[in-house]
Amino acid sequence: MVYFGMEQKQKIFLSLAVALALALSGCASLASRPGDTDINALLAERRGPPVEWAACDTTDWPTAYPKPSKETECASIEVPLDRGDLSGATLALRVARQRASANPTGRVVFVLEGGPGGSAVFTSGMIPQALPGVLGSFDLVYVDSRGTGGSGYLG
Repeated sequence: MVYFGMEQKQKIFLSLAVALALALSGCASLASRPGDTDINALLAERRGPPVEWAACDTTDWPTAYPKPSKETECASIEVPLDRGDLSGATLALRVARQRASANPTGRVVFVLEGGPGGSAVFTSGMIPQALPGVLGSFDLVYVDSRGTGGSGYLG
C-alpha cells in the first residue's frame, strides 16, 4: 500500500482538479504570454479522450440519498496514477455534473465528499435541494475520490 503525506495529497488533488476542470470545460485554447510554455501544446499532449456523459444510472442508488434530477449526467474519467508518467497505469474516477439552469455564468463548483469513504456523486440529489441558488448560476461537478463510490481502488 502506498501512503502519501499531506503535501503530496494536496499536489495530487490540485493536479486532478485542474485536469478535471479542463476536461469538463471543453477548453480549446488559453492565451499565453510571451515566454510562457505553450499551454495549448501542453493541453493537446496531456488531454485524454473526450468525456462521454450519459444519464446517471440510479438503479443501485443508496436509499439514504435522494436521486438526482434527470438532467444530471455521469461519466468515468481515466486519470494517471502517476502524473509524472502519463503513459503508465490509470485509475477510473466517477464524476457527475449538473449544468447551471437559470443564469449560467460558466463557473464551476466542485463537490468533494468529506470522508472517509463517502461518494460525492451520491450527494448530487441533495446539494441542489440544500443550496438551490447555487445551481442557478454555477455548474456543479461531483468527483468520487479514488476508492469511493464508483471510482477505482489502488489495491
